[in-house]
Amino acid sequence: MELKIKELCDQRGIKSAYALAQVVKKADKSDESKALNMPTAYRAFANDIKQFTIETLEALCAALECSPNDIFGVQSAQNKPVAVSESVRRESVKVGETKTVDGENYLVIDGENYLSTKQVAERIGRKPRTVIDLFKKGKLKNIKRGQENFVAESVLESFINS
Repeated sequence: MELKIKELCDQRGIKSAYALAQVVKKADKSDESKALNMPTAYRAFANDIKQFTIETLEALCAALECSPNDIFGVQSAQNKPVAVSESVRRESVKVGETKTVDGENYLVIDGENYLSTKQVAERIGRKPRTVIDLFKKGKLKNIKRGQENFVAESVLESFINS
């Protein structure tokens, strides 16, 4: 999995981490908590974020006028980009919806199911602590919503198949 934040910034003429932070700040003046601090902006601009909150993802999507699918990319075994799912405009993104399928609750972002740490651990047959270690080592990309980590189902499938 790879991040496409730098590529999106380049397409929009954003030339630095400082400029990215300013664009995010301007995109949502009503909520200062969504503004990127400089260390986060720098890591985002360098595509070097290991994990980030749902609020940061929302702020980046609003500022870059994109969906979460535009920010994430998945690499196949042959290192060819694979689409996470069809990209759609920011207006159709409903961040934070939940749905239940076969008794399991999913966080839904842009039509993509996101699994909790516990659900990921169950699927790969490991303990939640092991999954958290994978997040910290950058081996499994995740997003945060409050204190909980979530992983896109497509990202988990790609991880399992690699």
